[in-house]
Amino acid sequence: MIFTCIKSFIKNQKLLFSVFICLQILAVLSAQYSYLNNVKRENNWEIYYHEATLFTVNFSNNTKISQINNSVKKITDTYSEKIAVISADLSENNLRAYYFGQKKVVNYGSDNIDKNSIIVSSYSDIASGCQLGDLFETDSKDFKVIGLRNYSDYNEISIDAVDDSFNISDINISLAFLPSDKETEAFIQNLSALFPDSDISQPENRDSDSEFSNYSELFISASLLALTVINITFIYKFVLLKRKKTYSVARLCGAKITQILTATVVEMALYSFFACCLASAVTYFVIIPIFFDSVYITWKDIALPNIVFILICVVAALPLQIKSSRSYLIRGGIS
Repeated sequence: MIFTCIKSFIKNQKLLFSVFICLQILAVLSAQYSYLNNVKRENNWEIYYHEATLFTVNFSNNTKISQINNSVKKITDTYSEKIAVISADLSENNLRAYYFGQKKVVNYGSDNIDKNSIIVSSYSDIASGCQLGDLFETDSKDFKVIGLRNYSDYNEISIDAVDDSFNISDINISLAFLPSDKETEAFIQNLSALFPDSDISQPENRDSDSEFSNYSELFISASLLALTVINITFIYKFVLLKRKKTYSVARLCGAKITQILTATVVEMALYSFFACCLASAVTYFVIIPIFFDSVYITWKDIALPNIVFILICVVAALPLQIKSSRSYLIRGGIS
């Protein structure tokens, strides 16, 4: 019955079928664009938040890890949960070692980081040709690439892999909150006391426009998704009106309401799946290169809106089909 209805729909109502599929594709594209825009928003917000909370302690002389560990410990003991991440930049091989907070910073990779592993940024990945599982060679030791990041220029390792054979160029401290001007000034004074022979770089000034922009983009994404749901509902309702005679005949031939419901929902899911495949191709080859070329996008980011879209179609189909099924009851022996 399902494939018979599909064949009949394509053969007898070519224009309606074309419009229906095109509208489905547009709905999927809007859902994918909304989700990818949210991914971009989260990436932009993470970068902005990182820049607005980052303090850097720069060392002009050769500094070893053993010379700064006590000062770093005082920071962690004093500020505790107010510190999000502390890392040390090595003066060779562009390496960044993390004291703690690594799981909060890493976007793409494993949660189980060992001292012989490394997380290489996607920019460095493109430049060096490193892939997941490869060995990243340094002058002192080799590290295994276990993940990818999308904006950092640094290759990242655990602090346990650092010893006094390395020189520390600077210490990076990210707060777990956006500091006010007074909080920034007070924190810089404390860092100056702990690291007297160093230069302290304060974070970028807070930008209220950037903060508002991130929230406004989230609102736009949610609005597009809402329009997608409304679009699906009206499209499906129109299809049901065109199918009224077909389903009535099916009831006369002995088909049960549950059979018609199942067949219709499965048919809608097949249409949605077909539209998702076409829309995903357009997204991958057209939308992403134009609008999201600087964002790290995976196939999971493209597939997730498809799954949600199909589920929305099925959920939207059920109440409309149940309501319309009352008109399929043919009096005179069939109930």
